[in-house]
Amino acid sequence: MNLSNKAAFELGRNIATTLHHCGTDHVMRGAIIMVKTDIYLSITKPATRIEFERGYRTTLDAIEPLQQGARWAY
Repeated sequence: MNLSNKAAFELGRNIATTLHHCGTDHVMRGAIIMVKTDIYLSITKPATRIEFERGYRTTLDAIEPLQQGARWAY
């Protein structure tokens, strides 16, 4: 998949936000994480992969901070 770095960052942010909206539904959260992994593996450029992951992690850290050392998303 060819994306610009900015588009990859935004896609990562959107996936993190979607994951947050799933709340405590473990099935939905698992499905979102599987989709995230599939997207990550389909990105061909390493720099774009880094931006995708950075967008995902920074957003998830902001909306779901670590609680007692454990993160919802793996």
